[in-house]
Amino acid sequence: MAHPPIARDTASLTKLITEILGEELRDVFFQAFRGRILYIPKRVFLDHPIVQVIGIESAQKLQAEFGGQQLMISVQSAAERAARNKKIWADRETMSLQALAQKYELSVRHICKILKDMKADNENICDKCVA
Repeated sequence: MAHPPIARDTASLTKLITEILGEELRDVFFQAFRGRILYIPKRVFLDHPIVQVIGIESAQKLQAEFGGQQLMISVQSAAERAARNKKIWADRETMSLQALAQKYELSVRHICKILKDMKADNENICDKCVA
């Protein structure tokens, strides 16, 4: 039976997992499973990959909250994404959209979205981006 991914945005999922695991284990957990859709079993066993990464007690805490569900683990944390976006913002003056996309391994469309999201005071900072 297929389990749909859990419907939580990355920030709220990160916050909840931090509350459950603490910051240190949260980082270990996200590093181990980033970029994956991860099924949290209803019952965890010692040989489960989650247990091997964060230990049985922490895995049982995740199981109590998310058991039987899938989590979409982001490739980047919110902090990593924010830092990357600041670098893109700084590079926008000296690099083309194509060069930015290549440097940050994103599509030109995604670069435009980032720049549009970061623009301040309705200033048109991304003349290169077409709606």
